[in-house]
Amino acid sequence: MDAYNWDYSEYSDILHIHKKDHATKGSVELGDFTLDFGNHDEVIGIEIEHASEFFHNVGVDKNSLSDIQDTQ
Repeated sequence: MDAYNWDYSEYSDILHIHKKDHATKGSVELGDFTLDFGNHDEVIGIEIEHASEFFHNVGVDKNSLSDIQDTQ
């Protein structure tokens, strides 16, 4: 399984998830989401604007998002 970097900015309320050691070839914006693509056109990252609003219905708040750590 690939490892991911997770970065959440409480100030701007943006969650960014990206595969470690993968360079972004291009991106596309879809509303509050930005998808990053790698060299083989695979999704290697996602950015979610207004993340606390997006995750509100499943009980995830800004404090919980701030506690997210990188995964392996």
